[in-house]
Amino acid sequence: MNLHCILLSGGTGERMAAGKPKQFIELLGIPVLRWSALTLSNFSKRRLTVVAPANLLAETRSILEGIDSVVVPGGSTRHDSTLCGIRSIAKEIHLQRDIILIHDAARPVIRHAELSRLCDLFKDETILCSSLVGPIVETIVQSRDGKTSDGIADRDQLRAVKTPQALRAHALRALLEVEGNFTDLLSWAHATGLKAGLALAEETNVKLTSQGDLDLMLSLLNRLKIDGPS
Repeated sequence: MNLHCILLSGGTGERMAAGKPKQFIELLGIPVLRWSALTLSNFSKRRLTVVAPANLLAETRSILEGIDSVVVPGGSTRHDSTLCGIRSIAKEIHLQRDIILIHDAARPVIRHAELSRLCDLFKDETILCSSLVGPIVETIVQSRDGKTSDGIADRDQLRAVKTPQALRAHALRALLEVEGNFTDLLSWAHATGLKAGLALAEETNVKLTSQGDLDLMLSLLNRLKIDGPS
């Protein structure tokens, strides 16, 4: 089995108000994009495919210097960019035995342990797709109008979807038959009717959206004594 990793490096970072795309912001002196790329590259030992906005290809390649990677232009949505990444590795994939892993660069602190849990799900041959998830720790209220409560959801049956996510290469044929603009691989798999497995993410698997997220990452890294990518 070969593991092909696709890293989606989009986003403008407007909510960060940092004057640069959030994947270029530094975390402990290392760009967020490089954190994600190094961990995936070290785990898979294969060339990494990075999908970036067409106007940021040069800057992306500069940040990835020294990492075995190829940078390709993405699309207007996350789903379009995912398809761009898949097309770029199509000739390298062995449909019967390979796994494709897709990750968002905005989640820079991923650990080898959670990547292993994600891939181990494929020991069950009925699993065609997998995703990292986290527990729901707050009460979740249902509301159709956003103003009044329609009831409380059972959080024991709910999980927060995270990345990376992965799929068996031979499941691509079924996925590509379904049209849509899916927000992630798990929603795409469910629309296709594919059986998906879930693996627990580490607490450091935080998505960088705002300055508060960056502060949380720094706090976790300091507490767990993590000083760089895996």
